[in-house]
Amino acid sequence: MTRVQDMGNASFKRYKRIVPFNNKWWFRTREGEVMGPYISRSQAEEGVEVYVALVSNHFVAA
Repeated sequence: MTRVQDMGNASFKRYKRIVPFNNKWWFRTREGEVMGPYISRSQAEEGVEVYVALVSNHFVAA
């Protein structure tokens, strides 16, 4: 899920958001939190989607 103002660089930002560390995958939120670990990059990508959905629906406290 991408905000309209992020459309120009959406793929670059998503790529930089998911990072490997110590043989695990993590993602960074816009708020600066690091979420993980995940076993694979694809699982981290799914984690990003779930996180965005939760934040968009105000299920996660800011």
